[in-house]
Amino acid sequence: MTTEIDGATEHEIKIQLSSTTQVKLFASMRSQELAHFADTLKGMFGLADYTVNPENRKNVTDDYYDTSSLTLFRDHSLLRVRRDGGNPKIVAKSMLSQAQGEFKRSEYQQESSEPALQSEIVNNFHTMALKAFPDLTSAQFEHVLKVTNERHNYLVEKPGEKYRLSLDVYFFTNPKTGRTSNQLFEVEVEALTHLASQKIGNIKGNLARALGRFSYSHDSKFETGVKRMRIDRPNWSQWIFEAGQTGALSWTSLIVGIAGLLVGVIGTWATMTD
Repeated sequence: MTTEIDGATEHEIKIQLSSTTQVKLFASMRSQELAHFADTLKGMFGLADYTVNPENRKNVTDDYYDTSSLTLFRDHSLLRVRRDGGNPKIVAKSMLSQAQGEFKRSEYQQESSEPALQSEIVNNFHTMALKAFPDLTSAQFEHVLKVTNERHNYLVEKPGEKYRLSLDVYFFTNPKTGRTSNQLFEVEVEALTHLASQKIGNIKGNLARALGRFSYSHDSKFETGVKRMRIDRPNWSQWIFEAGQTGALSWTSLIVGIAGLLVGVIGTWATMTD
């Protein structure tokens, strides 16, 4: 391990744009030079009092791990491995507070190498669990979700305040089935200084006034992905198979199981077409 961040506090805003705003933003992002697009963001997001400059563009892959019963998901926590062009990073986060798209989370981070990472995976992330999830040091973690993200970062600043505004274009993959979601879009604004954390409400107010039609994100990407890909739903087909193998399947339970499977299939189709 070369870099560690223990117990830092992350403070950010997450919002979902209306379809109309997304189309305008996409068109501008693809057609304009970075500096010109920064000016577009400044006007669109009500940031006239701040300087807005392009920072970087990254292709980010996040692999999320949880227990088979989704303990971290249900506790609004997460354990992920991020790859964005450098060494992989193991990150653990736990929710401290949340209100209207505003997230405060504790964060533990370890920069790793691929060989060291594979050792961590085999050992169920024991080193990270000791720090971030001491109640789960004996838990078995499995790969439950993948997020593929094209992230465009901009620095938003004024004296004493510094934020990172990220435009995320991403989709989910269920690593067990290979099924993917449609493309999604999210805006994140993260406070990078102590004063910025105190003043992030001003940024939030500017966004609300400037954007008009939008919605606050109520979940992290991990939680959204688990719900959208229906990973938190029972696997009825697997249940029917296992019950049949053990002879525990009655005609009544078979009918109930098939009905549940059909509901799951219909729900999955609806999710893929929304």
